[in-house]
Amino acid sequence: MEDWFSSAEMLPLDALTWKKYVTSLRVWLNFLETMGVEWDEAVPESVEAFKPWRIQEPGRPPTGTANAS
Repeated sequence: MEDWFSSAEMLPLDALTWKKYVTSLRVWLNFLETMGVEWDEAVPESVEAFKPWRIQEPGRPPTGTANAS
């Protein structure tokens, strides 16, 4: 991730864009942590489980699985 954030693609971007990327990444990593999945072990099913988790009502336990081991 460090390499990507310091890449030629990312460096010229506006600070607000950076903030949006960081916020999105933080939400994704929090989801993975909640599901017990390391960031480098996420699978396509992790992505599929993310949207329902992201839009669920606060306080409701997560549904589905993020790791199809």
